[in-house]
Amino acid sequence: MNNFIITYSGSTPRTIYIDNIAKSKSKLILITSVGENEIKKKADVVLPMTTREKLYTNIATYSSFISTMLILDMLYSCYFQENFDENLQHKREVTKIYEPLRRATNEVMIED
Repeated sequence: MNNFIITYSGSTPRTIYIDNIAKSKSKLILITSVGENEIKKKADVVLPMTTREKLYTNIATYSSFISTMLILDMLYSCYFQENFDENLQHKREVTKIYEPLRRATNEVMIED
């Protein structure tokens, strides 16, 4: 099993502490900003997110959020594709159980 850590700076004491625990259990996949940081040195795989925000003076985390979501969506897509038919069937079954009353009102969204 792999552990994922998502951190913009990669340098807070709490993140470094979690990294040490995660690294001792399995491989570490790190999603972090471009540039050097403590955790990056120990990660098995580094997936860089965009770095367009200041550490403290940013208004919001728009670019890093969107960048991180893109990376996670791509990872999920690759994982899902490995056993596509099985995963799709499982997803349909779970959705029917989890959302039994959900109905589409838009013709495009109606299931076959």
